[in-house]
Amino acid sequence: METQDFAAFVDKALLKRPEGILQKIGNMREIWIQGIKQHGITLETIEIVVRDRDIAHSFRDAKTNQLPINWYKDLPTHLFNPQAVIFDTTHFNDPALLLIFSDQVPVYKLVIRLNYLVKKKGVYNIVETGHVVDIGGIKAMMHRGYFVIDGSL
Repeated sequence: METQDFAAFVDKALLKRPEGILQKIGNMREIWIQGIKQHGITLETIEIVVRDRDIAHSFRDAKTNQLPINWYKDLPTHLFNPQAVIFDTTHFNDPALLLIFSDQVPVYKLVIRLNYLVKKKGVYNIVETGHVVDIGGIKAMMHRGYFVIDGSL
């Protein structure tokens, strides 16, 4: 996906009421697929998508610790360059990947919900949200529900 196309999608999602539109931004890397399988999850698709409603939710006025919007608009470029990919097992029956971007301060985190059923659309891996985070909190969860499957913290 072209970054310009995604940036336009983000702008549109922020200007009007979400319509349930999905935008594909890439596919899971093979190392992520294998890491997920090691935790007993088989992906129904390798596609990674973003919904307009999740963009609107992530950048609503009440949201704290928002990612910089210009960084988010380049998401197709950033998606495959995290410093760590963590398999998150802390939510029962709701597995996720946490993509950690720690090459800058503050540290950014993206949450990708796996095998997420979108009504009337199908099952997808959805970039649900993103935040500025404290890396100490993430490190504290290692082996307590968080497991690195690619890269390192």
